Amino acid sequence: MSRRYSAGVVILSTALLATAAVADPVQLSSPALVRQAVSLPLRDIPASAVPRLRRVHDNLDDKAYSTAVESVPATDPSVQLSVGPLVATTPSVDFAGLGFQFPPFPSYQTSSAPPDPNGAVGAFQFVETVNVDYAIFNKATHELMADPAPISNIWYQFGGACESNNDTDPIVLYDKGANRWVISRLADAGSSHFECIAVSQTADATGRWNLYAWEIQSGATGDYPKIAVWNDAYYATFRMISNSGTFLGPRVCAFDRTAMLANGTPAAPVCCQLPTTYSYLLASDWDGTTPPPTGAPNYVMTLGPMHCCFGDFTPTSRRQVVPSSRRPFPSLG
Repeated sequence: MSRRYSAGVVILSTALLATAAVADPVQLSSPALVRQAVSLPLRDIPASAVPRLRRVHDNLDDKAYSTAVESVPATDPSVQLSVGPLVATTPSVDFAGLGFQFPPFPSYQTSSAPPDPNGAVGAFQFVETVNVDYAIFNKATHELMADPAPISNIWYQFGGACESNNDTDPIVLYDKGANRWVISRLADAGSSHFECIAVSQTADATGRWNLYAWEIQSGATGDYPKIAVWNDAYYATFRMISNSGTFLGPRVCAFDRTAMLANGTPAAPVCCQLPTTYSYLLASDWDGTTPPPTGAPNYVMTLGPMHCCFGDFTPTSRRQVVPSSRRPFPSLG
């Protein structure tokens, strides 16, 4: 049976916003920081330091899906019904990324299915991640600056699941406001599950990284993690699934960007857990050279209108999330 979802936009911020009515029960939480360290320079870590394991990742989203998010199909007044003018483009950069028979490694293949490829462009490098490897390219020459290696190599000698388990769902971003790289991924260790976040110390991805391991929730995994850069925090969204496979609802967290850039001990993240009447969340990402206005909130796309309490980095202070006044998308799928 096909599913259709109501979608809308909400606003999250660590700045004080107007009070919003809370229509659904929500929970505030603060994930535990399990480990923190600084990596060796990536250029000095042997690519074989951590074994590569081939994994096939099941689609937990369908297995642990709540039918409560289904809604009556509706006509979307924003749908474009006519074809616009065709625009010719000339690619300025074109080179092979990580994949089957990746040159100059003809025997290379991605080690998981699906491969989840993504990449980011920095000041002078391009970094690509797939399940479960990374590679660093020179942006000008397109040549490899770091051979393909397990993403867990970044956490070499870190200890714990972020080092020992080379798991899934990597995201790489370039924080243009600080000229730093950000990589996040999942790591599982039995019944415990961790979000591993690395922030480079310079614009050179082959150098040292500030490393963090967070347990988002005991007894549950933060599936489908998506991290985003904003000027007041790193925002990350998850679909929480219990160890028994039950969908618990989506969650959004704000991580202390300032401290993580400085290799300081970050303040406790603040997370907002939504009920199972909601599904996916996706935070907006600062992707250009112009920063968001000072105090501007982060915009989060959600499948369903969201009213959510949110906290800042001070445990005793609570702030609010307000729905956007923009028209929600009536249906998707």
